[in-house]
Amino acid sequence: MKSTFVLKNGSSNDLSTSRTKYVSMKMAAIMAILLFGLGIGAGYLIRSSVRNSSIESSVGKSAVKNQVADDECSLSAFIESVSLASESKNLGTLNATDVRNHLDFFLGTVGSSYASNIQTTFSCVDARADHPIFGTPGGDMGELAVGLEVYFKSVGIAPQLDIIRKYFQKFLKREIDGNRPFYFHTDDTRLRMVFKNVSTIFGRNVTVLPHVTPNDDEKEVWLRELTESYAQGCGHIRLMIETPSTYGLVDNFVIKSLIRVFYEEWWSRSQEEKQIFDFAVKLGPLLGGAIAIVENAGPGCNGLSPQVSPNIGGSTLFVYHANAVAEFREKVLTPFFIWASEGKLDNGTSFLSNFTALFTTQLTATLTNLKPANAVDLFSVRVKTK
Repeated sequence: MKSTFVLKNGSSNDLSTSRTKYVSMKMAAIMAILLFGLGIGAGYLIRSSVRNSSIESSVGKSAVKNQVADDECSLSAFIESVSLASESKNLGTLNATDVRNHLDFFLGTVGSSYASNIQTTFSCVDARADHPIFGTPGGDMGELAVGLEVYFKSVGIAPQLDIIRKYFQKFLKREIDGNRPFYFHTDDTRLRMVFKNVSTIFGRNVTVLPHVTPNDDEKEVWLRELTESYAQGCGHIRLMIETPSTYGLVDNFVIKSLIRVFYEEWWSRSQEEKQIFDFAVKLGPLLGGAIAIVENAGPGCNGLSPQVSPNIGGSTLFVYHANAVAEFREKVLTPFFIWASEGKLDNGTSFLSNFTALFTTQLTATLTNLKPANAVDLFSVRVKTK
């Protein structure tokens, strides 16, 4: 979806003004989402109400007590406010009333969907999910990929497949289980493209993704095709592979290797063991009428955020939980990399700062280049409990 403006006359000055307006609005949207979620820029701080002082930042999941919503957070929730986070692009997509109606319908159906910021799966902001989620670009896969990039740069070594595999396996063992599965998604259109290519290579018709490890003659073909940019149903990850420099990367080795080890692990697990993976194959085109940055309006429900369903009866939103994922990075991802590095990393503050900086670059790239997310309005959504 491309941004368009109605020109009242055909002068070059009007055209220049319109283009300038479009660029200004796009940059305003990018800055708004960064300021909102990442604490970058004057006047914005992540509110202390989303912090849980009882959780030690230096320990992993095994040592953290399960956070369950208290009585207050179990009550029905309501929308405190929906407001534009940047100048409207006036493109006829969802407005503030539409976004509120979407969320009011959802909350009226489920009542409350508060969940722990540090023990809940992060799905992609992809607007096709029809169930309550926490959202961040690329989901768990995107977050772990940023962490690995920062790790390799911090310790001054070139990325290696074996190390990426080891860290992925450590992360699964330490932080992931059936109650908090690891998220990665593609979509049916992209998989059919893979099936077409491997069918040509194998000389037979292939219509389904292998559920177990393919034989040695075919495994590398599958892994080669499944890690290419064209095979990614996640637009954030696809663009990361296509244009790594735009995403602050030297190359696409880390993200492609991480996708490879994901499939290796997924194939190697029994049906019961596959419950630790939230591997989604989305159906239909990527649509979204607005970007909703969802937060807990507090002051209660500390350490929790309201999950939201992006797709409700044809109304679709890109959903981003900036505060929740910021706490996840601070209290889960950073301690994990410090622990897993076995002494190679010792400065969590520096690691988190570098992580935030790289994610900022990647978020900016996706908001600028991924259709239709780059052509819809951005809204701040604050949810409270009754």
